[in-house]
Amino acid sequence: MGKAIQPMRVLRDFVAQRGSQAAAAKAIGISPPLLSGILAGKRGFSDRVLKALGLRRTRTITDRYDEAR
Repeated sequence: MGKAIQPMRVLRDFVAQRGSQAAAAKAIGISPPLLSGILAGKRGFSDRVLKALGLRRTRTITDRYDEAR
């Protein structure tokens, strides 16, 4: 099982490494307004953005019965 990652932190680091949101958006292949929306928490992470960050979407299923005991 992989380690839990916080995509927003990875995205902010990605933007910082590229020097600007515009440069980061171009590297990802999305528009600067879309990237701004993701950073503001108004838009979700698309598979394209996750892939550019070296991440992938997974689902975790937990046993909710453990919480009730």
